[in-house]
Amino acid sequence: MVGVRVIGAATLVRELGTCSVEIRARTPGRGATYSKLSEGIRSLVHDGRICLGSALPSERDLAGALSVSRSTVTSAYADLRRNGYLISRQGARSVVALPTGRAEAGSVIFRQVTDAAQNASLDLAHLLPDTPVDSIMQAYSTALTRLPALLNSHGMDRAGLPELRSLVARRYTERGLDTTPEQIMITAGAQHALTLVLSCLSSPGDRILVEHPTHPTALMAMTQSSLQVVPIALDPDDTTFGGWNLPAIHDAVRQSGARLAHITPDFNQPTGMCLTREGREQYARIAAESGTTLIVDEVPSELWLEAPPPPPMAVFAEQNGCPSICLGSMSKTFWTGLRIGWIRADPAVVSRLIGYRTGFDLGTSLPDQLAAAELLSAPDTLERRRESLRERRTILLDAVARALPEWQVYPNRGGMTLWAEMPRPVSTRLCTAAFERGVLLVAGPQFGVHAAFERHLRLPYTRSPEEIRSALDIVADAYHSLR
Repeated sequence: MVGVRVIGAATLVRELGTCSVEIRARTPGRGATYSKLSEGIRSLVHDGRICLGSALPSERDLAGALSVSRSTVTSAYADLRRNGYLISRQGARSVVALPTGRAEAGSVIFRQVTDAAQNASLDLAHLLPDTPVDSIMQAYSTALTRLPALLNSHGMDRAGLPELRSLVARRYTERGLDTTPEQIMITAGAQHALTLVLSCLSSPGDRILVEHPTHPTALMAMTQSSLQVVPIALDPDDTTFGGWNLPAIHDAVRQSGARLAHITPDFNQPTGMCLTREGREQYARIAAESGTTLIVDEVPSELWLEAPPPPPMAVFAEQNGCPSICLGSMSKTFWTGLRIGWIRADPAVVSRLIGYRTGFDLGTSLPDQLAAAELLSAPDTLERRRESLRERRTILLDAVARALPEWQVYPNRGGMTLWAEMPRPVSTRLCTAAFERGVLLVAGPQFGVHAAFERHLRLPYTRSPEEIRSALDIVADAYHSLR
């Protein structure tokens, strides 16, 4: 069937993870094995790990991979069809779908954030900071008064407004990393910046070192660039370098020949861990020795809650002669909808990226850049944001301790989320059960590769105190409903 991606049986079994083990262990007469398989596939669809329009493996292949009877798979597929998760066409494979009405509120992948009906859900999937409404409104009002001066130009500046580039460069310099405007390129957010960097500076099949866990959209960008991801596990219990395993990183770089390494040293998403100063020095030396370019995600850098992080990773990279590219944005410090980000790199790399950008777009919105310049020029509001996050983090920790005392929540030093570990590998199923009760979550496997982190869940503390407590009660009810 041309144009339809077919999911292999081995791939589906791997994605099912623990669920596949439970299916294999089922004995005759002790419940319907097919319903367990059907439930597992539905959970993968809602979690976005099975793409809509994909074709499932043949009944024979999946039965063989799971070591179950073919009739079990036939019954599971029939159950999925009855409930709208499979669409069959004569003479063609059945393809994955969502039941009518399910593609609206709820699924992280398909949720329409502008739909007023979404207010019924408690959204713990998207990080929704306290948006400084007055500041943003004033910034855009001022931006509009300045816009006429730019209307005689073509408005397609691929490098970014000189004023904004200077302001971003100044913020780096204030953090201890001397930077000139020529080292800055303005983008339409950090995700745009990462996609541009990967597309320009890598080739399909290149290996890239990645923290494990890491942000789902970063993994998506790497997959779209056809890179081979080399995951290096973070260990929240190891405080030597803040959770980073430097000996493992050294071995992985040497053995894999990774040309790139993606790192979030300031408050890794989702764990909130922070790489120590000594860790940054060692990581930079390892990368320099192997000729590996560091791609440093600095989006959460200013959201420290205990103490400011060490100097930027690029400081240590430059001291060791290691190439580095820093990515930042205004999404976490101001508003996610303000799609302004930047790249900080050597001027020659910036020049190359500017030339390459034409194949993607022709520049970042000028009104948004003017508003961003106003916000970066205004008095800093970040301390109020940090104080709010500290308070809400405490509320979330108390709520977990009260409602889910069997969960382990790892301490973090900054960012907007906690990383929780559950006694049972039920993260994907829990997200489905919570959604049915009105709470939107992101399952742990979204933050890893090869179906990892089914025992983990990301918990943001960006909602109001009342919403945090209410959501945790619902999550606890959903968790205890799982068998």
